[in-house]
Amino acid sequence: MFHCDCLAIDPPSDPSMWICSSCKPQTPGAKNVDNAQVYFKSNVTIRPNKRQALQSPPNIGSSPVAEERVRSIIEEVMQSQLDRLLEKMNLNMKMLLNQEINSMREEITGLRKSVDFMSNQYDDMAKEKKGIEDQVKALQSRNNELSATIKNMTSRINTLEQHARSKNVEIQCVPQTKNENLIDIIKQLGTSINCDIKEENILNCTRVMKANNNSERPKSIVVQFNTPRFRDTFLASVINFNKSKPVGDKLNATHVGLKGVKSPIFVSEHLSLSSKALHAATRIKAKNKGYKYVWIRGGRIFVRKADDSDIKVIKDMDSLDLIV
Repeated sequence: MFHCDCLAIDPPSDPSMWICSSCKPQTPGAKNVDNAQVYFKSNVTIRPNKRQALQSPPNIGSSPVAEERVRSIIEEVMQSQLDRLLEKMNLNMKMLLNQEINSMREEITGLRKSVDFMSNQYDDMAKEKKGIEDQVKALQSRNNELSATIKNMTSRINTLEQHARSKNVEIQCVPQTKNENLIDIIKQLGTSINCDIKEENILNCTRVMKANNNSERPKSIVVQFNTPRFRDTFLASVINFNKSKPVGDKLNATHVGLKGVKSPIFVSEHLSLSSKALHAATRIKAKNKGYKYVWIRGGRIFVRKADDSDIKVIKDMDSLDLIV
């Protein structure tokens, strides 16, 4: 008979504890029971079957149940390690993501503040721009009004100046000599054109400054008659005289009592400075466009392209567009 502990089996229900002969030193006087020496061993501690350590190599003769158990334990340990590793990785990833997200939030907050600031600045600039545009429009409107007023005033001043010259004529290109008597020159001119000029018909007679001091032309003579009607009679006599004469015999220096070269002289209404400039511009453009007639009557400038064409009045520089 053998001891239960040695056979690795559960002990019997009998509370008596037994050991086999190999477990107990031989004691004289021991009795043999069923051809086997069995002795009670009081100092032996009975322990349950122990599980094989995880680090120990597997037994070659182990059963499939034990291998499956070992595999299950390994899988549990690996799964536990993986779970801890994943948890740690998740924690680290969360920390990194939180740091990046916080940094991005700060940047977005800064960008939002910058955008809000720029938006406010843009709104202020837009309001300022709108105010400036309104001011510019108001100034443009005011400027247009002032320009129209200035143009109207200029026209009125020119009309007044021209009206003050309604009794005057201007004689150009008369040779200038020392100790000349302008009254005698005008009387001699009246005799040549068959216009009786008495001394009481002449209120004033003088030479005026040249517009261009570098010009070689002599100073013009301005004659102020006593009435606008007599002035018109004198101008009509000049026109009739020139029409009745050939080109070489038209009004020249010999007709005012000066001997020598027959330099042509010209008689016209005494125009204001602005009217003179307009008359000069009208003559140039009319010549370029092939107009046949340009004349002055009562301080106003007229043009006609041909004998059967309509008469056009040139009032100002803008009216030059009528000459086409």
